[in-house]
Amino acid sequence: MMCFPVPSSAPLNVVINREGDTTILVTWSAPDVSKRNGEIIGYMVRFSSGYSSYIPLCKDHTKCGYKLCYVKTELKAWV
Repeated sequence: MMCFPVPSSAPLNVVINREGDTTILVTWSAPDVSKRNGEIIGYMVRFSSGYSSYIPLCKDHTKCGYKLCYVKTELKAWV
């Protein structure tokens, strides 16, 4: 098993926007180059719902203009 270095800084400018009743858009910028400790090959976006533990949503991302982003749909709407 190979171990790869992880960044010594979290992603920057993380923003979560509500896109609808059951959709969110998460955008962020990569850490500064000096704190990446190599090539970043993916991100893990997680969320918590009620009393459940953190559930990984994805490790893939896309580019939204100059930022990275992830769209999560089919969320449960609060009533």
